[in-house]
Amino acid sequence: MKRFCVFIALGILLFGCAAMNRSSDIFYRNIANEVQSDFKFSIDRYGNQDVSVQKFFEFVDSTNNSIFKSTGGSYTTQNRLAAYELRINETTSVSDNSLVEFSTYVDHGRHIIELKIDPSIEYISKQELNELQSIVKYILDSKSFNTPLAFFETLFNASRGHLISQRILQEVKLRAINGSDEKSMAHKDEIAQRIQEYDEMIASEKTQKNRLEKQRKEMLKLSFDKISDDRQLKEMLQSNDR
Repeated sequence: MKRFCVFIALGILLFGCAAMNRSSDIFYRNIANEVQSDFKFSIDRYGNQDVSVQKFFEFVDSTNNSIFKSTGGSYTTQNRLAAYELRINETTSVSDNSLVEFSTYVDHGRHIIELKIDPSIEYISKQELNELQSIVKYILDSKSFNTPLAFFETLFNASRGHLISQRILQEVKLRAINGSDEKSMAHKDEIAQRIQEYDEMIASEKTQKNRLEKQRKEMLKLSFDKISDDRQLKEMLQSNDR
């Protein structure tokens, strides 16, 4: 009978932990899938479309030339990990309300920042161009992202539903808008509102995590309470009473 009680207690303990782990996994997987499905790190379309898109291409070429020169004109084993390269990908998969969507990958040790843009776009706004330039400079600034991997990791985590990483990227966008015109200020307010929504989601996620942790501890406590108060599991094992 004593042996049976011990097995029951251990069974409840193991089942409880497994159940909680499965519950937690499903819960967090659902959150990740829900957020991941529509998350894009992109530059929104706003302002008067009166600047040739060629300015965008010229900026990318100029930035790549600057990066190349900063490595001494060559990419070696020592310096290639410190080098970014911007690559334009003209694709129709870009969302209608986005000018450029950012993605990343590594190509032979080179950290590629891919800028996806719809090939049908002929004109962009001054505000969009300024925001793009500011975001790229922010990414390349070692004071902001101290290594190429820092930005890559942030974007990867954000694409997998990590709310804090998504909030960080929204903060990057907010800082990149430096115009004082009416449309820039309105867009700034819009992004600030998004950041506030992220703060609320992060707080809600933390509350749910704490609740799951509390439930897990209660189940563990319940499993040990099944054994009589004067014969706890540790004592029974020590006395070889199985």
